Amino acid sequence: MPTADQIDEVQQMYEEAETRARSIVKEPEERAGTSGSSGLIKYNGKEMPERMPAFRRLTGTQVFLPTVQLAYHMAKRHSDGSKVFVRTQAECLTQPEPIDESCEVCARREIKKRFFNTYDLEAHMDVFHPREWGIQQRDLDRRERQEERVILRALVERGQVQEVTNELKCELCGKAVKSQFGLQAHKRAAHKMSTVS
Repeated sequence: MPTADQIDEVQQMYEEAETRARSIVKEPEERAGTSGSSGLIKYNGKEMPERMPAFRRLTGTQVFLPTVQLAYHMAKRHSDGSKVFVRTQAECLTQPEPIDESCEVCARREIKKRFFNTYDLEAHMDVFHPREWGIQQRDLDRRERQEERVILRALVERGQVQEVTNELKCELCGKAVKSQFGLQAHKRAAHKMSTVS
């Protein structure tokens, strides 16, 4: 575990790394001894541990970066220009709260899964439990169709909806056809119309 002095030195190194944005450290400034050394890196005459703690900005997970390449890693940026690594966990983005829904199949197997949005849950179900997901989707479709039928029946009984037919009629001769394509074909054949508006 790094000492308080080492942490202060690292913070100074972080600040220097930020001022030299995108500069790459190719070799360490100085290695502690050549034979029989502890393998620590010297910075301003003080020995530093080989790795220093940092946090991934997007996830908040702690990582240990090589001290030799600290400036390089701290200068890394995402495509939107935001930092990849930060010094403190307070600088990290906050994680979204998980949703209340979870995978019922995994729960039956006593596996706890947390999802942060319904899309992730649905993708998980589709990939890992396709049979159960298909059954759920079929049941959901069936319930929705039943609800639509109940609503439509109620509207028909009140007289608010008239009988619906899928037939279209030709405005020139009155012939009934079943689709728009059929109507266009009829007009081309019977009425010799090349363009139908």
